[in-house]
Amino acid sequence: VLDWTVVGKVTDYGQNVTLFCNVSNCCPKLSGWDMWTPEQRTLFIDVKTARPTRKYEGKALKDGYTLIIKNLTKTDLNVSYACLYDITLGERKLLLEKDVFT
Repeated sequence: VLDWTVVGKVTDYGQNVTLFCNVSNCCPKLSGWDMWTPEQRTLFIDVKTARPTRKYEGKALKDGYTLIIKNLTKTDLNVSYACLYDITLGERKLLLEKDVFT
């Protein structure tokens, strides 16, 4: 089961928050991110080839991949995010205030 966690909590809005999707031996296959607002929106099909936007950036690492939400605002919270690896869609999880702030 694909699952993501918040790494590097922040102290205030306006900072960058990083979500991490754990995948061993990452990432020969497509590794992307979706969000629901409530309709599904694909943020990245593959973080290895995607170009960063003003709001989102993704990076492939050895043991998984990230979604960086830049300039965190209230509208980024209470929204479901899921990581996608190859044809496996991870669990949709809400990003909550308690998850991102120290």
